[in-house]
Parts: sequence; structure tokens; C-alpha cells
Amino acid sequence: MGARVGDGGPLVAGQAELSQSSVYVYAVAAGKLESRASGAVVGSDLADLTLSPDGKTIYTASGSRDAVEAFNSKDLTRAGAYHTGQYPNSVAASPDGKYLAGGVRNPRDDVYVYKVGGSAPLGTLDATSDGVLALRGLAWTSDSERLFAITRPANGTEPALRVLRDPADR
Repeated sequence: MGARVGDGGPLVAGQAELSQSSVYVYAVAAGKLESRASGAVVGSDLADLTLSPDGKTIYTASGSRDAVEAFNSKDLTRAGAYHTGQYPNSVAASPDGKYLAGGVRNPRDDVYVYKVGGSAPLGTLDATSDGVLALRGLAWTSDSERLFAITRPANGTEPALRVLRDPADR
């Protein structure tokens, strides 16, 4: 899996679902990739990753953690954590850079919305009335006013789309 911010931003790649997952950060210059940083700082079972809109922060959801974690994209130093409970499986940074949504495969309060830099969630949301949040199942609208959540039955594969309006105002 990977993430990239614009033409000048970093390109981040991660090894998903390994016992010790690694991430790799590259700069893109003159059409070529230049290695910037790499490491196994994200723990085991990397499920999702995303970049802040400015490309300075990588957010990861790894099954071995109980939080979405933040890392500096230049050197992978830790830059914070956002508690989600066990086994986070989704993360999405809002396009305006103000909010972060993290999710877990849990049939209740499965989405946590934080103000970036905050220590407590602005709110928790139940995106699944009869199922669980899908792997990599979160995405913001371009105006940061709605959060999309892909869900599926706990023991099934048929996806459903949930639209969470004003998730940061809860």
C-alpha cells in the first residue's frame, strides 16, 4: 500500500500484514525516487497508512497497536498517537489537515475522530449498524465535512457505504 502528496510531496510505501511491517519514504525529484527513510517502526500487521496534506506526517493503523500512530515523514521519528482501541484497521487525514479519523474492526464505536494534535477524540462514531468497518475503509470528502466508511457484515463480504456527516462536530 502507499500514499503520496502532490508532485513535490513524499511517496510512502508500506508492507501490509507482516509480522513486523516496514514503511519506506521516498522523495520524488526530476522523475526519480530518492530513498529518504525506512524502518519497522509501525509494528506488526500494518493495515492502512496515509499522509497529512502537507506530507510532513505519516499516520498508520497497525493491528499490533491500540492507536493510530503518527511519524515524521523525514526520519520516521514518532510524532504522536491517537487511541482507537485494539486492532486499528483504517486511517484517514482530512484534506484540510485539521482532523484525523481512525477506525477498528469492532461492531460499536468503530470510528474515532480527533483534531490533529489532540489527546482525546472529538467523538466516536458507530458506522456499522450490523457489521464491521472494512479494512482501509475510511475517506473524507474534499471539504472535510463528511467521512465515508465502508462496512461489511461481520462474517460476510458484501460492502455497504455509510456517510457520516459533520464527524468532527460530535
